[in-house]
Order: sequence, then structure tokens, then C-alpha cells
Amino acid sequence: MLSDGNKTRTLGETPPEIREQVRKVVMGDAPWPLVMLGAVGAGKTCTALCMLDRVAKSRRYYTAQQFVDDARDADMGRLMRGDYLESIREFWKKWRNYGITCVDEIGSRSSREKVSDHHYEAVKRSIDERHGKPCIWISNLTLQQIAQVYDDRIASRLSEGTHITFTGADRRLKKGTA
Repeated sequence: MLSDGNKTRTLGETPPEIREQVRKVVMGDAPWPLVMLGAVGAGKTCTALCMLDRVAKSRRYYTAQQFVDDARDADMGRLMRGDYLESIREFWKKWRNYGITCVDEIGSRSSREKVSDHHYEAVKRSIDERHGKPCIWISNLTLQQIAQVYDDRIASRLSEGTHITFTGADRRLKKGTA
């Protein structure tokens, strides 16, 4: 159990059957990438962040839009990391070399439309650069919907790994409110 500001995350909040599927991926009994799909508030991000919490170093969490924005800024020579300007070459080298990565909210901003060319290329390359390495992808969309937003190549690359579908009501909503 680790804390993020005022919020405490624990895998105890994750259903046992999902914890078992996650364990299989982590132990090498199921392939990477780990793709978490399902309803808003079902616990996908919480589960992924619990996994990242357990990695002492060399981890990276992004939303898809943050990742695309950082890739664009690095490509344009304006990605600042503290007081250091990170080049596009360094950006991709770091991405390849993290112990584990997570990209959340795949397709969420554009679930009704196609993504821009830059967005598409950044996401495709991010998947390719992490091929066979620990990487978690999270979306409220199905793989079929991801194929509509991006294309079949992106969906196919994500299909190569282990998929977990989260179900249930939004855990963020208190009982009795909607």
C-alpha cells in the first residue's frame, strides 16, 4: 500500500481474479503488454498505479495526451525536464529503457474521431519501442473502438499482449449518488 498525496492505493481494492491475471503477466506467465480495458471508474488506473508503486525505480506513467505532447515538445527542442532540455533522441531512449511504463486514457479525447497524424505516430512508436517489455495500456474503449480511433495496426499491436477487462460500477461515485 502506497500513498499518492491524500489518496492511498492498494491492490486489495482490485478483484482477486484481476490480481491473478496481473500476477501472471508480472511473473512472465502471460505476455506484455498488459492492456486494461473497461468502464470509467472500474479500477484500471488504480491497479496500474499499484503495479508502478511496487517498482522502486525506472517507471513512467503518462496519459496518452501527455505522452504525445512530450514527444512533440522533444521533437521541437522544447521539452524541459527540470532545468534540462531533453532531445527527441533522449526522449525515445528513456522510453525504451524504463523498467515499466504505463499509458492511460488511450483514445479518450477522440473516441468519436480519428487522432491527428502526430498523435498516431507517437502512440504507434511508443508501442513499438516497448515491444516485449513491461508496458501497461489503459482505455475505456474496446480494442475494436481503438482500431476505429487509431487503426488496425495499433489494435493489433495491443492485441499481442494480455488483456484484462474491468467491469462494475464507477468506484469513485458514492453509493446512492449519480
